[in-house]
Amino acid sequence: MFKQLFPPSRQRVPHYSFMRPGDFLWFVFLIVFSTWKLWSAFALAERFFTEWFSYALLSCSLTAVYAWLRIRRRNICADSGELMIAIMLPQLYSHLWKCLHGDPGELGWGWIAFVSALCTWLIYNVWRAPKIAKELNELEAVAEEEARNEPANPRFAHLDKP
Repeated sequence: MFKQLFPPSRQRVPHYSFMRPGDFLWFVFLIVFSTWKLWSAFALAERFFTEWFSYALLSCSLTAVYAWLRIRRRNICADSGELMIAIMLPQLYSHLWKCLHGDPGELGWGWIAFVSALCTWLIYNVWRAPKIAKELNELEAVAEEEARNEPANPRFAHLDKP
């Protein structure tokens, strides 16, 4: 009876699959993208091989990290930036590779500094997401307990008396 204090949209429903459907679709997208990048590394000229192959390996490893985090945190917290990290960190690596090898392009080091700061902030959010989810659960439990222990509203006090 006490579980019905909140509407169904506020009650946490456990997920019994290994990953949420949306997370699984993004995981499949990341696998396809990493596979395409790996295939492209072998299909391009030899001078691009090292850059594209290392980019593909980084992308594959970040895809594995994304899947591990989403499987591990499926009931704890929603997406806290793992997908953005899995997409943006290889892009940052690619721009950094080009700048270090003499082809900064039109974006240059300013873009690298901006994306580095953004990726650092996202990594921090991913790291602290379970702690925030735990704190929110504790606050929700305290609020629920206070709602249970609260005295009856005077408007409905006459309902208890026959």
